[in-house]
Amino acid sequence: MKKFFAALALLVCVWALPQAAWAADVYYGDKLICQSEHRFDSMDGASVPVRQLFEALGYVVKYNAEYNSVSLYHPQLGSIGLRPGDRNMRLICFEDSLPVAPYFVDDVLYAPLCLLNNEYCGYKAEWQPENQRWQISDKQQQFVYPFANLSREQLSGVTFHFGKGCYTIYTAELNDEEIDKLLVMLKSLAYREPAFIGDAIEVSGGNPLDFTLQYADGKTLGFGENGYFFYFFRDNEETKGYLPADFSQQQALRDFCELLKEKYLALQNA
Repeated sequence: MKKFFAALALLVCVWALPQAAWAADVYYGDKLICQSEHRFDSMDGASVPVRQLFEALGYVVKYNAEYNSVSLYHPQLGSIGLRPGDRNMRLICFEDSLPVAPYFVDDVLYAPLCLLNNEYCGYKAEWQPENQRWQISDKQQQFVYPFANLSREQLSGVTFHFGKGCYTIYTAELNDEEIDKLLVMLKSLAYREPAFIGDAIEVSGGNPLDFTLQYADGKTLGFGENGYFFYFFRDNEETKGYLPADFSQQQALRDFCELLKEKYLALQNA
């Protein structure tokens, strides 16, 4: 009788574990990149091997055993942070909740495929019942180009202010070569809709780094960066925040600003 109850208890424990009901191919475009496994009751429970999926999408995948965390980084799309056993994830600078916590199977980490459907992730994952497979495609997103109409004349005589909070670190007048470089960078920058306003902009909880362009005609245009690479723009009516469409372009602008800061701080200290 004891053996019977021991066997029954073991059966109950095994039955309580999430069971893989079926597997399905996962395609990105026309390429088969991995297989999903379905252990839960809803379609949101379809999970995929994290490294296999995201490396195929161009991400760098790193697991930190000390902190039990996984970082996914894409040079254009930004970063995703996951923790095995935790349903919360961080996408760029936002928290989101997963339907299923990431879990290990034979040392392979699985996470819900539906995380790709977050509006800031840049992808769309859909189940195709006619093909009995998952299809990943690039999400059609709307972008805003805040500097698209800038002209060389508008930037003639521009001054560049760099500060933190209300403290100005330096003010510099750009030369012709610097204006030309800045104009090329700014006109190509695109940011993702929708925009954020109010407290949603200060997601880092700290003071943003502010840059203000003062044009020769007296008009100003401000933009800034907080601790999570979140850019925003200021005009006379409303502050709006945007995520960059391409983080590598944002990095080029950041590097340019750092070069300006080093140059003019060196001149001040000379």
